[in-house]
Amino acid sequence: MKLFFDHIPKTAGTSLRTFLEEAFGVGMVSPLLSYLKLDHALTLYKQEKILWGHFDFIPGQTLPAGYISATMLREPAERTLSDFFFSKFDVFPFQRDAKLNELSIAEAFSDQQILFSYSNTQSVHFARFYHPNPRNLSANELLRLAKKGLEQYDLVGTTERIAEFCDELRRIFNLPKDVMLKKLEVTSRRPIFSDLPQNIQKKIQEITHIDKQLWEYANELFETKTKRFFFTEKDLSLLPAKENNTFAAVTPVVEDDAIELLGVRVRGHPNPYRCRLLSGEEIVITITFRCHKDVDDLTIGYSIHHDSGLHIFGVNTRLMGYNLKCKAGNDFQVKFAFPGNLGIGKYYVHVSAHTGLTHLERCFFWREKAAFFQIVGCLGIPFEGLVRLMPVCHIGDELIIKDTETQANGFKIVGLNNPPLTDIKGSIRALTPIPPVLPGQQFSILVEITNDGKEEWFFGTEPIRPVHISYHWLDKNENIVIWDGHRTYLSGSLPQGAKIRANAFVEAPKQEGEFILELTLVQEAVCWFDQKGFKTCRLNCRVTR
Repeated sequence: MKLFFDHIPKTAGTSLRTFLEEAFGVGMVSPLLSYLKLDHALTLYKQEKILWGHFDFIPGQTLPAGYISATMLREPAERTLSDFFFSKFDVFPFQRDAKLNELSIAEAFSDQQILFSYSNTQSVHFARFYHPNPRNLSANELLRLAKKGLEQYDLVGTTERIAEFCDELRRIFNLPKDVMLKKLEVTSRRPIFSDLPQNIQKKIQEITHIDKQLWEYANELFETKTKRFFFTEKDLSLLPAKENNTFAAVTPVVEDDAIELLGVRVRGHPNPYRCRLLSGEEIVITITFRCHKDVDDLTIGYSIHHDSGLHIFGVNTRLMGYNLKCKAGNDFQVKFAFPGNLGIGKYYVHVSAHTGLTHLERCFFWREKAAFFQIVGCLGIPFEGLVRLMPVCHIGDELIIKDTETQANGFKIVGLNNPPLTDIKGSIRALTPIPPVLPGQQFSILVEITNDGKEEWFFGTEPIRPVHISYHWLDKNENIVIWDGHRTYLSGSLPQGAKIRANAFVEAPKQEGEFILELTLVQEAVCWFDQKGFKTCRLNCRVTR
């Protein structure tokens, strides 16, 4: 039997999730799934015992057999206040609504658009079981359908009675009594509702009056339904054996113990927020493994899948022209780096190690959902659609047998031979100024690049010796602070006499002060353009807290 938790308030959710992870195991609770379609969630998280999130439903959609559904409501005025301040202060900076940052609570709850977005949100969610656009319903019809939707859950609780709700979970699942509920706060800088001005209290109560009636009904259902819930004999037959309640996100591929996977890490470059990245910045996937037996024909690969299950991209070291070997008793790393030109959303990384071109020959390991990352914002102009990622691979010399354009086994690298440039003429200019920035802050600048030379410049990561945008940081006396700036990967090429516009990715110095940003181009493994007569662009920038 599995638990399906939907629409749990943040305040109760943090505490309740901690309780469930302690009771059932961390690996048995899915990540927070934000408005993922129900059928996709059920497909992606078959092995987890508890599905957790806010889900999108098609009217009339039901859970399959073997699931117990649960939800929880919070007193609407308190929930609205918490949601407002959570969105204003506590979400990741790139996800914040810029409008909320500029408004006080009095100004916000005088704004009709904001009032509409917070209007009876809990009732709207539960009414979607029966109507595709509940906000168009009358108040009476919205409440009727919301109650009907709430009745579809096996377990219904309220935040204000979360301790009692956990007691019922202990009873239903026979959980140990020493698994205790811990009260955890998730919203900072939030005033008490009763301390708000009377006019603001009144407005919040007005826009949540249907939610208030639904919350009262949830308390009734807790008494009449949740407290009386028990497994039938048929339900009990679906419960897994105790020893099988372990998490293992592994596909049924026979594995060879010659290579052991030690870890998979995803990080932005140079994003310090670990797995929360911006579209357009460089993403690095590091695969660490241990060799228990000598392997002379090794391939390491990865694939990226969207949270919906869609396969986005995959590649391996063999396809990129590397034939690897490893010696027993040593640990190794392979790093794949690529510009993360992906849309906002959550992505999973699958990894594998095998011989030859596919894992069907000899598979050392295969791991699904070995790591994940989220795209939470965009550097430069947003976009739609799917893209082809262009990775580069970083491998230690101890792993490489050959790295040539044609190998003895017949494998050939098909790539563009970009010769060293000799006639580097042109310029780069910024089309936007730089406001004051924080130490280490990442930002983008719209630039225009002109090629006045006689040679074509080839961008991307696929050509040999590609051209990238980069930069230097100087202090106010023009002394070098940072020479080797981060790269911005472009696609295609720039012929003689042509111009292009692009967003250059930049990271500010870590220390405060007055600096000069010098934008330039670089041909990898050849030269910096500014050393060959290329006209750079210098911008003054103040780094301050």
